[in-house]
Amino acid sequence: MVLLFLLATGFCVYTYVVFPLLLHIRTRSIAESEPQAPQTWPDVSIIIAAHNEEQHIEKKVATLSKLDYPADKLQIIFVSDGSTDKTVELLKQASTENFPISVVSYDKPAGKPSALNVGVEHAQGEVLVFMDARQDVSSNCVKVLVSHLMQHDVGVVSGELELVDDDGFESANVGLYWRYEKWIRSNESELYSTTGATGALYAIRRSD
Repeated sequence: MVLLFLLATGFCVYTYVVFPLLLHIRTRSIAESEPQAPQTWPDVSIIIAAHNEEQHIEKKVATLSKLDYPADKLQIIFVSDGSTDKTVELLKQASTENFPISVVSYDKPAGKPSALNVGVEHAQGEVLVFMDARQDVSSNCVKVLVSHLMQHDVGVVSGELELVDDDGFESANVGLYWRYEKWIRSNESELYSTTGATGALYAIRRSD
């Protein structure tokens, strides 16, 4: 029993202390380089699953309208996953000739993964950018994601989730574990070995 306890304790220490430190030490020897913007921006499809998001639609559409990605290269798809509020109505009202929004809806909720799959079926872009309906995104986020993704050895690019307070400032009471988790993800990313992406914002090639 003592040996089992020591092994279990050692495993926990390695997982939460030793491994992150080894990871950090290894990344220090890697020279970080910023990716260059592609000469020609690829077509991008933004796919957003929404279920009863009427209180967030207006703000989300406003955020998307400020993206600095070439408008003729951008397709925006909202998939209403069985919404029973005014989500679909508001999206159709927000769609204009200068800012077209494709709205796909169905009656019975099937869950976010199914909604995203439906969005992919309607996507035409070479690059797929998945977003959530609730979070704001920076105006340059799509360009940054695509610039990284255009590197031949990169398969997925994740955005970074920042928690903010009601005044728009980064929250001061973010949990210690979340900061620890982000630090590990950052180090893993330097080694091109991150094991997860932020569901609120990430990009992959359609071919993948």
